[in-house]
Amino acid sequence: MKRYFSATDIIGNACSIMNKNLLMFLIVYILMEIVSSIFNSFAAPNLSMFTTYKASELQELYSMLSNTYLSPWAWVSVLVQVVFMVGLSKMAFNAIDGKKAGFDAFKMPIEVYLKFIATWIIYVFIVCVGLAFCILPGIFLAIRLEFTPFYMIDKNLSIDEAFKESWRNTSGNFWHLLGTNILFSIFAMAGFLLCCVGAFYTFPAFYVALCLLTRVFSNNEQVEEAYTYE
Repeated sequence: MKRYFSATDIIGNACSIMNKNLLMFLIVYILMEIVSSIFNSFAAPNLSMFTTYKASELQELYSMLSNTYLSPWAWVSVLVQVVFMVGLSKMAFNAIDGKKAGFDAFKMPIEVYLKFIATWIIYVFIVCVGLAFCILPGIFLAIRLEFTPFYMIDKNLSIDEAFKESWRNTSGNFWHLLGTNILFSIFAMAGFLLCCVGAFYTFPAFYVALCLLTRVFSNNEQVEEAYTYE
């Protein structure tokens, strides 16, 4: 079904929600960056070493990078970011519904986090397979299935139900969604133009915008509220 919405209006509504819950979103996002950076520091090689490598040492560099990404610390960092992604998304949905956007958003059953991780792995695998076929199929699949993880958080759907609903609800909206995602990404990256400090605002607002967009593509009574948020 064709959905009619304005990407700029959604970004504006996301900023309004951010402004009303600014402190909590900033605290959670800063904590996510600090914690993930700590674990990444254990896993990542010294980037200054890259300039010292000669062609004959490329194999050694490859081995070092492989060990980095296979490091338990790297996986812990990813898991930490996933946990914060779930919490940020739930905070955003709570704020959209006029509820308190606080740390209570993280008090979800462990099953929710495990389902989200499984869903994210499946989603990334599907997109990567699509990208292997001339890139365009991967972009198409990424757009058509992008709401899958958010449906699990917002509507507590099973993994297969979330994939099916995202595929069904995005039918006939690919190009509009593609343009919207590009605009959202530009908005998020624009924060780096302000000495990187602005990213602490634009990235949480990016999550809120995605949650608002999810509501637009949900078959429930909250769609209109999500689009006309004041």
